[in-house]
Amino acid sequence: EKSLDQLIRIFDQQIAPADPEVTLTLVGDGHDHANLLALADRSAHRDRIHFPGEVQHGTLVDWYTHGDVFVYTSVSETFGNVVVEAMASGVPVVAPDDASFPELIGQTGAGALCEKGSADALAEVLGQLLLDRERLAKWRDDRTCRFVPLRVGELLQHRFVGKLAHAVASSSDWAFGLSGGCHTSGL
Repeated sequence: EKSLDQLIRIFDQQIAPADPEVTLTLVGDGHDHANLLALADRSAHRDRIHFPGEVQHGTLVDWYTHGDVFVYTSVSETFGNVVVEAMASGVPVVAPDDASFPELIGQTGAGALCEKGSADALAEVLGQLLLDRERLAKWRDDRTCRFVPLRVGELLQHRFVGKLAHAVASSSDWAFGLSGGCHTSGL
């Protein structure tokens, strides 16, 4: 569940009324696209909600840098490649305080976290960021939020090694199965 309907509602009811210049752009296509278009059409600010549709992968960086903030609203995905892509493009990210995002965003200072599934928390964080034009400009100018891909590998490796060590310590059968699998594969 990507919860983009929630983002449209937050934009329509809280963000757009507070800032007459802010727009919302939703790039991509999917099974819920028609419903999202219909929801946007019912919005009081429908002229400021844009759906360019599916774009070629090579042009994604242009779309990431088109915005001041990238908002990740999924409540079911544990790791969104789009978050890393946005960060690599130098765009601050707002994402749920869940899964790998506290490590990715919190340790890099590349955006802000909000409570997972809370529309109020998301609206508050977005509102604060969008009103703080100096902070957004600093992120853009200094590329403070630029994310080095090597750091992704370090964070994922740390997380994986920690989980693997925990699994090995708590289950000797699992550890034996892993070891046995390695021997039979010829490694």
